[in-house]
Amino acid sequence: RRAGSGPLVNLTDPQTRIMVEGSGGGKVQGYNSQIVCSDDHFIIGLHVSQDANDLHCWTPALAAATTGVQALGKTIGVVLADNGYFTEDNLTATGPDRLIAGGKGRTVHHAATCHPVTGPPPPGLSPAEVMRHRLRDPDNARKYKRRSATVEPAIGRLKERIGLRRFARRGIDAVTAELHLAAAALNISRLHHATTG
Repeated sequence: RRAGSGPLVNLTDPQTRIMVEGSGGGKVQGYNSQIVCSDDHFIIGLHVSQDANDLHCWTPALAAATTGVQALGKTIGVVLADNGYFTEDNLTATGPDRLIAGGKGRTVHHAATCHPVTGPPPPGLSPAEVMRHRLRDPDNARKYKRRSATVEPAIGRLKERIGLRRFARRGIDAVTAELHLAAAALNISRLHHATTG
């Protein structure tokens, strides 16, 4: 416990911010890392920020992924994102087609199963209503279901195989470089196993 009423400062890494850790609601001093994966579990884009939530991370993370795939002569088909990115700005931003859930995955599945729709959304809907309508289409709901099966394994591999549970470096630039190195190691490992199997 400290005396005084000034701002709290992390002397080890002043660029970190207080973040919610996991679904349990604990707090940690750190960074917000965004990982964009291809359908075959290669990491194609990364973004590290000081934002405590994901709302403002959509554009830079997608830009990093787009740059990465364009360097390979490829394009992004459909981007799948959870409700942490569900804002009008993210729904209407330029870029590839996207399916962003307006709630939990089970809510998307329930809406598509119990209240399915087909065809384009009716005119006059807001961007949020358009996206909710699109996700009630069973085909789009099936596509969206791939989200957790795409990115979560890559995050798990970064933690378990690469050992990246906490950043060892300090400062946002150094942390970004550390995440890029870990992602490159993971991608090389996956590429090796894919070509030697």
